[in-house]
Amino acid sequence: MPELPEVETMRRGVLPLASGVIIEAFCPPSQHHPIKYSPPPEELFPSLVGRRIVSIDRCGKRLLFRLNDRLVLVIEPRMTGRILLDPPQFPSHVRLVLRVNKTDGQRRLVARDTRTMVFRDVRGLGTVRLLDEATCQLELGPQKIGPDALGIDWQELRDRLRSRRCAIKLALLDQRAIAGVGNIYA
Repeated sequence: MPELPEVETMRRGVLPLASGVIIEAFCPPSQHHPIKYSPPPEELFPSLVGRRIVSIDRCGKRLLFRLNDRLVLVIEPRMTGRILLDPPQFPSHVRLVLRVNKTDGQRRLVARDTRTMVFRDVRGLGTVRLLDEATCQLELGPQKIGPDALGIDWQELRDRLRSRRCAIKLALLDQRAIAGVGNIYA
């Protein structure tokens, strides 16, 4: 069940893709229940090809691949999602594959340095969305999601939960109060 620490580990694992260019995006044919893509895969995958990954960030329990042209690829692993870099073979339940070529300092492609990122989700609860920066800020900004659990001190947490009249676990699970805490850590 990926929560903030697991998603941060996934983010660190795919950091080598930063500054690379997406040369291929697809989902292998599968009999498994599809996940939610926005826009639909037939629009999403071609629109990713040729884009450069500017940075890879995390917002709570989501990975944000910031692309050139102020677009953001948001992957939310949810319960059983895993993001793998260069797996030796494709596992089952693959929902997204990105092949990324690294660039040199002048942003020229390095032909021999292709990496493969695989998003695997056994239960099919995850989501993959491509948003512009403004929409990303509206949906994942401070007015919708609380401060990151790794960046909040105990006084701010106390102040954010002070007026809540519910069980502490429910208060900690509220992503508007504090982002990234899930069922296990609560």
